[in-house]
Amino acid sequence: MDDVSKSGRTILFVSHNMGAVEQLCSRVIVLRQGKKIFDGNTKEGINIYLRKDARVASTGNVNIIDYPDRDSLDNIARFSRITLKDSNGNITNEFKMGESMMIELEVIFYEEVNRPIFDIVITNSVGQYLSLLRSQWEGFEIKNCKGIVCVTATIPKILLTPGTYCISVEVIRNINEGCCLDMVHLPISFNIINNDITGHGSYINFANNGTYVVHIKSEWK
Repeated sequence: MDDVSKSGRTILFVSHNMGAVEQLCSRVIVLRQGKKIFDGNTKEGINIYLRKDARVASTGNVNIIDYPDRDSLDNIARFSRITLKDSNGNITNEFKMGESMMIELEVIFYEEVNRPIFDIVITNSVGQYLSLLRSQWEGFEIKNCKGIVCVTATIPKILLTPGTYCISVEVIRNINEGCCLDMVHLPISFNIINNDITGHGSYINFANNGTYVVHIKSEWK
């Protein structure tokens, strides 16, 4: 599609994939209930689309027991709260590059579930998947979960570049069955702010569209 558009022909690309829209489109039209609400710059149009509802919370502590955008199975388990904390245990949704971040998940198990798997998905501001944190991959398990269960995933050092990111969460029955008991889509966001993590100055993102999202340490000779 990119090649065809550069050949001089006009393409009408209809999509909810904001990453593809950002990459392919030089102009955006946003529709709401069949009516045009925006026509213009791609980045501005994406921002308007992503603000189509205000359900993504910009706070560090969110009750999601009644959050509507979710996939659940037979009311076996349900996420009830997400809390973000810094290294001092303070509730916040702002973190500096290189700092640690704690993500606390509160889940209600209405039936006993043995060794469930907990997932945390991190996406960027246009919905592209950046990372999956999975409890099983780290050797963490809880036997016979029932009632309110709280688990915490700690990222020792955040190497995401400055910007806004979102979190989705999922609980799976177990690795053998693999069925999703509850998945909540983008109920909370957090901000990464600039920081000097190398001792040679704060990070600068030279790409106007924020393409660079992960800092990787390098050694130079």
